[in-house]
Amino acid sequence: MERNFCSRPSRLFAGDPSALFAQDSQAGNFPGPIADGLVSPFEYQFETNPAADSQQWHCVKPCLILYCPSASIAPNLNAIRVSIVPNAYQGVTVEPDGLIAQLAINSLGLELVPIGSDLSNDSLGGAGYQTIFYEDFDLPPRWFIRVAILDDGSNATPFVPDGTSIFFRFQQQVIPIKFAEMD
Repeated sequence: MERNFCSRPSRLFAGDPSALFAQDSQAGNFPGPIADGLVSPFEYQFETNPAADSQQWHCVKPCLILYCPSASIAPNLNAIRVSIVPNAYQGVTVEPDGLIAQLAINSLGLELVPIGSDLSNDSLGGAGYQTIFYEDFDLPPRWFIRVAILDDGSNATPFVPDGTSIFFRFQQQVIPIKFAEMD
């Protein structure tokens, strides 16, 4: 995971009031496995590490990025799910049978709803770049972020071609959580 630090004064001068209560902000970049051309049947998901017991993450400007250097892309946005999930479901496959009809809804978590997207394909079919934007969110202690691309069972040509890199990025502010001690 890439981490770039941003000073608290620079965030205050930029008009970010969260600099008053959160630790220094850092860029979170979580890469998934490179896609092998997603054609039915497939299962694709990756997860971040959970937030620590003693902290909550305030995630600002989250986005999912799909990039293929060698082909145009046309992802089905209805098949892409980004969720925050309690740690009891870490590693549990969202689609145990590889089809949306068999979706294990309990392991999906709380889904983040996309608020917009931006698709850019090379006019000669040489490269494709898609960014999907989400609202800011808070990740509670011991929860993690899951990215899943669901199989619609159509066996259509791949909407995510071979060699596509997928990243989930956001500006992460770690908020420490302290509990009162009993004497």
